[in-house]
Amino acid sequence: MTPVMLGAAAIQWASGLILSFIIFERARRRGTVGLWPGVLAAFAIFLFLLSAVEVSFVLAGAEHVFVSWLPRDFTSSRWQLVGILVVCGGAWVFLMLASVVNALLGVRERQRAAAAEIRRRTDRALGGLDRPAPVAPPLSPPSDAAPSDRLP
Repeated sequence: MTPVMLGAAAIQWASGLILSFIIFERARRRGTVGLWPGVLAAFAIFLFLLSAVEVSFVLAGAEHVFVSWLPRDFTSSRWQLVGILVVCGGAWVFLMLASVVNALLGVRERQRAAAAEIRRRTDRALGGLDRPAPVAPPLSPPSDAAPSDRLP
């Protein structure tokens, strides 16, 4: 592999690994609700670390770690790069799925927090009452009442 390709692989690997850890941490803070984004982010971390092992083997001079199960024609350095990129691509897909689920959980959490804040402010404005006292409709005399029976 060329140094440019190794540099590009290292940059995308590092950024993907950092984002995976961030999403994993946010999912962990949500407890059981964040289980699925946490699992997806953990699998993305696993795939990124697997590709890092492959890159380190390539840099150390080892031959064909991922693609050893392929036919002999596909064990060139080009297919080694393709193997690394496919694994990293899979990790990015899992990372995107985890971030989408995590974002949806965040939106729902903000909606619940906003609703609780509105209830708190309403209770505070009403002096601790659960709901405002009902307003009585205005009194109107019956239409057949005498004019002296009407209120001024």
